[in-house]
Amino acid sequence: MSRKPNHHSKPSRKSNRHSKGPVVPKAAPSQTGRQVPIIDDYHVRFEVPKAAPSQTGRQGGDPRLQRLFPVEPKAPDGQTVQQYKILGMNLSRRALLKALAGLAITGGGVGLAAYIIAHESRPSCGSNGFSWENILTYSNHSNFVFAVAWSRDNMTIASGGEDHTVQIWDAISGKTQAFFKHPDIVTSVAWSPDEIYVASGSDDHKVRIWNTLTNKVVLTYEGHNGPIWGLEWSPDGKYIASGSLDHTVQVWNAINGNHVNTYKGHQASIWGIAWSPDGKSIASSSSDRTVQVWNAINGNRKLTFGAHTDLVWGVAWSPDGKSIASSSFDCTVKVWQVANGNIIFSGSHNDRVYGVSWSLNGQYIASASRDTTIQIWDTDGCNIGSYEGHSEAVYRVVWSSDNKVLASASRDDTVQIWSWS
Repeated sequence: MSRKPNHHSKPSRKSNRHSKGPVVPKAAPSQTGRQVPIIDDYHVRFEVPKAAPSQTGRQGGDPRLQRLFPVEPKAPDGQTVQQYKILGMNLSRRALLKALAGLAITGGGVGLAAYIIAHESRPSCGSNGFSWENILTYSNHSNFVFAVAWSRDNMTIASGGEDHTVQIWDAISGKTQAFFKHPDIVTSVAWSPDEIYVASGSDDHKVRIWNTLTNKVVLTYEGHNGPIWGLEWSPDGKYIASGSLDHTVQVWNAINGNHVNTYKGHQASIWGIAWSPDGKSIASSSSDRTVQVWNAINGNRKLTFGAHTDLVWGVAWSPDGKSIASSSFDCTVKVWQVANGNIIFSGSHNDRVYGVSWSLNGQYIASASRDTTIQIWDTDGCNIGSYEGHSEAVYRVVWSSDNKVLASASRDDTVQIWSWS
């Protein structure tokens, strides 16, 4: 069984999905020994054709072109997924293909670099003028806070952590309203759609459902054989999906605890769970470096997204159900299309990325990292700015329904509520 990552030590920092599309004719081999892009159905690879030395007596490609490195991680089903980072900047698939097409025509790296710099580079776009304000810091936890969830009316927050507690508190005053005790670490919390119940997952392998009106446990689910880090109610409130380090996602009836389905498609621990807005699909993130999308009822896999190169911690659906955001220990946040797995954009932190959350208006993504920041992105991949109020790793971040206020849970033992503009 995979173990949860060590949150107490910090290793050294580290600084598209293919789909069917129009066939781009292959570029003719270069006569100068440069690397030549070979594009076929959006598969891109690089070859250096044999060529006689140039008149200057030197062989080799344009140094700009040689800084384009394709990475080909393998998904569990053997599919190859392409990623690209060009001149230190993240590019969309459209930008990459346009740049490569221009490169094939010009025969050099100058066209590529010019196109990137002039049109499609994404360095801190839109970040000017970003500001944030800490509204409230909740400090009643006595140890790391791993989980936070906002009620739909934005009035109440549930949080849980290393101190074995689930705490329910007022989002305006910070006053604690209820205090629930687990026998082990609380790793995940989720509100029911009717805002009466809170579900909490724990390292004790159990999920408990608490009635916040009576402050009593109304149901305990014991189907897992490992700690439970992923937890979410279905949109209609009838079911709960829980993801565990036992490599399974289990769907069960939130009223009586009856087991509905077990998904066993992952090869390692599961860290994140997200229901699609229509309740028909579930996305799960895993230590096997994938996000898998599957039918919530029969467990049939629909899609495997394998572009990450390390453990995938967080996963979140867009409100329209067309895209998914995933966050990984490879220091990236990736947003991709559910229909075909194509990457829309990939953004970077300076360290592991834990939680990821989509604003309810669908316009922004927030990502929480061990670099102590929360980054805000728009759906084009522009980094709007960062919240820097925490002093330690940030594990979770969630949006309020007005899309302007966020709550974040951290290793610094706090939950912070903050606004941005």
